[in-house]
Amino acid sequence: METELKIVNTKSSFNSKALIVRLLALTLTLVAAVLLGVDKQTTTVSLTIVTSLPPVDLPVTAKWNQLSAFVGMETELKMVNTKSSFNSKALIVRLLALTLTLVAAVLLGVDKQTTTVSLTIVTSLPPVDLPVTAKWNQMSAFVYFVIANAIACSYGATSLIVILVTRGKNKLVSLMVTVLDIVMVALLFSAIGATGSVGLIGYNGNSHVNWDKVCNVFGKFCHQVAIAVFLSFAGSIAYLLLIVLAALKLHDEF
Repeated sequence: METELKIVNTKSSFNSKALIVRLLALTLTLVAAVLLGVDKQTTTVSLTIVTSLPPVDLPVTAKWNQLSAFVGMETELKMVNTKSSFNSKALIVRLLALTLTLVAAVLLGVDKQTTTVSLTIVTSLPPVDLPVTAKWNQMSAFVYFVIANAIACSYGATSLIVILVTRGKNKLVSLMVTVLDIVMVALLFSAIGATGSVGLIGYNGNSHVNWDKVCNVFGKFCHQVAIAVFLSFAGSIAYLLLIVLAALKLHDEF
């Protein structure tokens, strides 16, 4: 634990709420663009060429780029496989995991609170008010948490790009992504456990070793840590769901 005693401005110009809203806006627009960009459905349409002959069943594909309101006008009638190896549900879950870990890392990475603490130096003199700052990099568990979520977020973005490029058709790449998803779940769970244990001591203290609780002094700081841990936990569940989806896809193939 590092204690920082210095005169600081208690009101920071950095608005973490605005940053979270901006990240949310970025995520929603990204999900909307990707969701429509991979939208595709093939169905069979009966086409009557000559009235004396029975109708001909033709496969017709509806894609996002066939309407100018989406991107431009294009008509496509061709034979396609109705079952694509590209899983749009997994793509959305991966985007969700990326976003949650990104927000968790940023939320704790900017966490900082300055408050005034009364310190009694000599019992015969009145206590001295000193400004004390709590920052995320003063605890190794918090540093590990930020790094772990940054790794998970970077991996989520990289794996998303790889999946979009290969469109899920490369089995070796799919296997590697699934293995790395498992690694991300283990990494996030370990970071959540470490941060949660430190946070619990901060909330309740530990009477056995005479550690006082500090969240009654740094309330905003502790609340922001709790929100970051919750978001990171949700991100780890999203990665766990990706593993389940991969297992179900493998089951369907066999």
